Amino acid sequence: MVYCERCGRSFVTEHALRQHQRYSSNHHLCDACDRDFVSEAALKQHHMNSSRHTYCTICEELIDNLGISLQEHREKTHHACPGCDRVFEDRRSMLAHCEQAHADRWCSECEQMFKNENNLRQHLHSSTHRPANLPCPMEDCERSFIGPAALVLHYEGGACPSGLTRCTVLRAVARYDKQGVITTNDNRCYCPEAYGGCGQEYTLVSALFQHIEHGRCGLDRSARKLKKVLDGVTKGRFVTMS
Repeated sequence: MVYCERCGRSFVTEHALRQHQRYSSNHHLCDACDRDFVSEAALKQHHMNSSRHTYCTICEELIDNLGISLQEHREKTHHACPGCDRVFEDRRSMLAHCEQAHADRWCSECEQMFKNENNLRQHLHSSTHRPANLPCPMEDCERSFIGPAALVLHYEGGACPSGLTRCTVLRAVARYDKQGVITTNDNRCYCPEAYGGCGQEYTLVSALFQHIEHGRCGLDRSARKLKKVLDGVTKGRFVTMS
C-alpha cells in the first residue's frame, strides 16, 4: 500500500497513487521535474521561474515542446518587437513600429533587428545588400568584390595572384601616395583631417577603406587629391607605379 499524505488516502500500487495525483484537484504535477505543487498558482510560478522550462506569460502556457526559443515564439505568435519586446495585434503593426522606433538598427528589407547602429551599418555594406561587381584589377585574378575595402583586404590576405601581402600593401601604397594624402612617413595610413576626416590612424589599408566606406566621419571623398589616391589603390595603380 502507498499513502497520499495530502489527501489522507491509501492506494494499492504506486501507479494508482500516480493516477490519483494526476487527476485530483489537490495535486498539481510537473511531469518534467517530477514535482507536486499544492496549487495551480504554485505550479505556474515554478514554470515561470525554472530554467528547465520555457513559459509564455502571454499564453500562460509552457512552450517546452515547440522546439523554439521564447523570443521566437513571442515574435511569431504574438508579434513581439525584437528590439523592445512590445507586443502588437498583427505583424504589420509590429513592422511599422520597428521602422519608426528602431530605425537606427532595423533593416526593413531583411526585417531584421541589429544590436546597434554600427552592426546595421556593417550589414548594409555586406554582400547581402551590395553586389560583388568590383573586379580585382590584378592580372590573372578573376575575383570580384562588393567594394574597395573588400578588394584591399583581398590584396592583404595574400590570395591574389599579384603576390601582394599584408606586409607589402601598405608600403606599396605609401610609395604611390607621394604627397602623403592617406599615408605617413612611417608607413601608416590615416583618415586625413585636411579633407574633413577624423585623423584616425590604421596599420591596414583595408581598415582605412572600411572606415571610409562606413561613413564614420565627415571625410569629403570627392576631394580631387584624395579621390585620385583612393581610385589608384582600388584600380591597382599603386602596384604598377610604386
